[in-house]
Amino acid sequence: YEVACQLLQRLVILFVRDSNWHDADHILKAFYDIVTGTCQKKASIRSIVSRTQRNIAQQDVLEHLYLLYIKDSSESVGKLPDLLVHIGKLSIIHALSILRESEECTGRDRLIQLLVHGGGLSAQIIHEYMQNDEPWFLICDMIQVLCQMKDDALYPLIEGALRFRDQRIQHEVLMCIFRAGGPGKTLRLVHALQHVVDPLKIVLIIELGKKPQAAVGDALRSLLNELLNQDAKANPELLSAIVTGLQKFPEESSLKYLGRLTAEIQNDKLDRTLLIPVAETRLMLEAELRHKAHKRIDDEGGVSFTDDPVVQQNSMNKVCQVEQLVAEFAADRSIEQATDLLFSKSVEYAREKDFETAERLRDRLFEANPGAIDKILEVDNIIAFERQSRVPISYLELWRKLQNTLGVQLFEQFYNSVEAETYRAGDIITKEGERDDRLYFINTGEISLHCKTGSSDTFLKRLRAGSVVGREQFFTASVSTITMKAVSFVELHVLRREVLAGLEVDCQEVENKIHDYCLGAIYVPDLLKISGVDRRNSVRYKLSVKIKIQLFDAYGRPGLRPFVSLLQDVSQGGLCFSIGISSKENARLLLGRKVQADVEIAGGNHVKLEGSIVGVVPDYCVTGSYRINVKMFETVPQAEIKYLLNTFTG
Repeated sequence: YEVACQLLQRLVILFVRDSNWHDADHILKAFYDIVTGTCQKKASIRSIVSRTQRNIAQQDVLEHLYLLYIKDSSESVGKLPDLLVHIGKLSIIHALSILRESEECTGRDRLIQLLVHGGGLSAQIIHEYMQNDEPWFLICDMIQVLCQMKDDALYPLIEGALRFRDQRIQHEVLMCIFRAGGPGKTLRLVHALQHVVDPLKIVLIIELGKKPQAAVGDALRSLLNELLNQDAKANPELLSAIVTGLQKFPEESSLKYLGRLTAEIQNDKLDRTLLIPVAETRLMLEAELRHKAHKRIDDEGGVSFTDDPVVQQNSMNKVCQVEQLVAEFAADRSIEQATDLLFSKSVEYAREKDFETAERLRDRLFEANPGAIDKILEVDNIIAFERQSRVPISYLELWRKLQNTLGVQLFEQFYNSVEAETYRAGDIITKEGERDDRLYFINTGEISLHCKTGSSDTFLKRLRAGSVVGREQFFTASVSTITMKAVSFVELHVLRREVLAGLEVDCQEVENKIHDYCLGAIYVPDLLKISGVDRRNSVRYKLSVKIKIQLFDAYGRPGLRPFVSLLQDVSQGGLCFSIGISSKENARLLLGRKVQADVEIAGGNHVKLEGSIVGVVPDYCVTGSYRINVKMFETVPQAEIKYLLNTFTG
C-alpha cells in the first residue's frame, strides 16, 4: 500500500505540473474519501493515505495552485476548487494563511468561496483558528465562511466570536445573524445584546424594536438592571436607547426599572438629560397599562351594555311587560295578538343580541300557536342572522349616523375592529400631555374634559353617550391637550390608528368618512377658545427667520445632517417652524422627537434652542408643508427672546 501511494503521489505532482486537473483530482478525491471516512478503510491504510496527502501538499505545489486559482477564472481551471479541497487540511490552512497576510488580500472573495466549498473540513480548521488570537479581518473572513455554509449546527462557532471585543468582529457576527434570518433570528440577537459593545447594543435595540417580542422586553429590562447595578457611570446614549425601546413593552416591571433610573438621575449619578426621555416613556407606558386594565373582553365576542344599571332596569321592565301581556291575551283567548307580541319581542331581543331570551320567547310562541310555522321560521332566521352580525340594535340606534356615513358593511367591520373599554366614576381615561392616537366613541355614561391652567385644573365640558372625543390626536399628530375622566360608569369604543390601517384595506376612503362624521364632534381647540382659558405661560412672538434644524431619531440619535427651515414664532416655552413632509403618517412619526434649532445672529454668534415635538399640523396654505410645534426642554430667558426679536425686527 505504501509503495502504491508513493507512486500515486508522484503521478499527482506530475499531473499538477502538466495542468492535468482532472486526473490529479481523480486520485486526490480517492485519498480525500479515505481520510474523511467516506470510503471505509482500516486504520493502517488511512494513516498511509493521510501521510501521502500531506506529502503532496508541498509548499511550492500549493503556491502554484493557489496563484492559478486566484489569478485565472477561465474554464481551464474550473476543476481547481475541488482539487484544492481534496488535497486536504494543509490546503485549507494555506488558504487561511493567504487571507491572514493582509486585510486587502488579492482574491479574498474567491478564497472565501473555496473555504465554503471545503465544508466540514474548513469548519473543523476554522474552529481551531477561532481559539487563537488571529487578526480581526481573518476572523471576519472565517465568520463569513461559516455563515455562507448555511448550516445551523455551525452557529455556535459564529456566536463564539462575540467574545472578541473588537467591534468589527462583533458587527460581522450580527450581519451573519441578519443574513441567516429565520425564526431564531430574534433570540440570537437578544443573546448577542448581552455581549456586544455599547454602540452595537444601540443598533440591536433599534432593530429588535421593529418587531417586538416578549423576550426583547425581558432583555432590555435585564440590561437596564445590569447598568444600574454597575459601579461605573453608564453610557447615556445606551440608556436612552433602552428607555425608548421599553416603550414597546407596557408592563409594570418596565415602570419599576424606569423609577429606579429616575432616582439615579435625580441623585446626579447619571446624565440629567435622560430625565426627558424617561418621563416621556413613563407617560406612554402608564397610558398603555391604563387602557389594558380597562379593556373589556366579552365571551361571545360582542359588546353589550348590561353593566349599565339603566339598561338592566329597562330589560327587566320589558320582560315583565311581555309576560303580563301574554297572560292577558291567553285569558281572552286572543291567540293572534299573543302570537304577534311574542314574535315581535323575540325579534327585538334577537336584535339586542339577547339570544337566550329571544329563543325562550320563540319557544313560547310555538307553545302558544304551533300553527304559526312561518313566524317561527322567520324568528329562527333572524336569530341566526343576528348571531352572525355582532352589532346590537342598541348600538346601531346610538350610532345610526355613523352607519349611514360608513355604509352597512363597513360599519360592521368598524364594529368588529374597535376595542371596548369600561371605566368607573372618577377613573382617568386619558391624560393631558400623552401621545394618544385613539378615537373615543362613548356608548354609555358621562365623561368630563379638563385642562391645566397654570397649577389649577379647569373643567371644560361634560359629554354623554353618542359623543366622539380625540379627533385632534387621531387625524393630526399632536399630544393630548386635555384630561378625560369618567363621571359615571362609562363604556366606550376605542379606534386606534393602526386598526384604521386594517380597515383601509377594504375601503381606502374610510379615514375620510370617519373624519367627515367627526366634524360634528367636539373640537378641543374650539372648546378652549369658547371657554376663554388662556393656557400659555409665556407670550408667543411671530418671527420669520431662517434657522438650522437638527432632528433626532426616536432613539435620540442625531440625523445625518441639519436642514434649513423658517422659524414662524418663538416664546420662552416653545417655538414653531415649517418643513415639507411627504405623508401624514411620516408626520406622525415626528411626534416626541428631539429637535435642536440653531439661530445665527450678528457677529457669527448662535442661539441654540432644544425641545421635543408636540404637534405636527398641516399648513393648509402650502401643499405638503407642516407646522412643527416644539416644547422647550428648559424655559428660555426672556432677555434672550428679546435679544432675538431686536436682532431680526429692529
